[in-house]
Amino acid sequence: MSTPKAITVDLGGTHIRCATVDYQGNISQLQKEKSEIHKGYKYVINKMISMIRKQTAFDEVNLIGIGCPGPLSAKKGVVYAPPNLSDWDQVPLTAIIQKEVNKQVCLENDANVAALGEATFGSGRGYQICQYITISTGVGGGIVINGKLVSGQHNCAGEVGNIIIRDNGSEVKALNKGSFEGEASGRSLMIRANRAGLSVHDAEAVFTLYQEGSPAAMRVVQDYAHDIARGMATIAQVIDPDVFILGGGVMNAFAILEPLILKYYPSYVYPVMGEVQIKQASLEEPGIVGAAFLANN
Repeated sequence: MSTPKAITVDLGGTHIRCATVDYQGNISQLQKEKSEIHKGYKYVINKMISMIRKQTAFDEVNLIGIGCPGPLSAKKGVVYAPPNLSDWDQVPLTAIIQKEVNKQVCLENDANVAALGEATFGSGRGYQICQYITISTGVGGGIVINGKLVSGQHNCAGEVGNIIIRDNGSEVKALNKGSFEGEASGRSLMIRANRAGLSVHDAEAVFTLYQEGSPAAMRVVQDYAHDIARGMATIAQVIDPDVFILGGGVMNAFAILEPLILKYYPSYVYPVMGEVQIKQASLEEPGIVGAAFLANN
């Protein structure tokens, strides 16, 4: 590994990951521990600090980059009650960690750091305008233009989950009715499948049935891909990206979904926009990599 650039932390509701990243985006000494969110934010932050200090490059680096579930303010370094982080309302995360480690600390939401990682060293490398979309339990995203993360006034730029894509669609707590997340998340796919009479417990099983030729699964997956295409087209009318990068657990089925999305997408955009570049996210740890380059933004 070449000269280390930063130590980075990816805080999730289930696990905390911490590693050292160099200027070429290479990862070393990747640690993974349970978040134990139920023990409170002070406990979790102390665990993050302990993991940071365990990195052998701790004395060499001056930057700590952190990806955290939102909502949050990157400018203020404050976390505002993420749904999967209980008791984290108005937690000054940046200030707390900076005081303990005496280094510059940069904070961003987890989808944004993943977008930055993919745009810098992953599937978006070499493209001017990148729209990253992660589809797993929920739907999130981030925009990177000319290598710079676009966060927006309220740190919500690129957060595509609340875009309305279907009239009278599904209702999800804290989101618009018929939202991208409500219609096209992994959770939504499971609901559709079970309503269609498929007895499945995860998205992978739905796609397996699709490949086996189940008529019900084929209808469910086609309708699901249609909604993803509709959401992407809505985004494209605003930023017209050079590439869409699709990540998250659902995109393990990228080979199935990509041709369907490409089939449906053109009907929702101007004819000149009908040809679209879609790539599967390629980094194993995009959030870890992206967080190392937050200071550049």
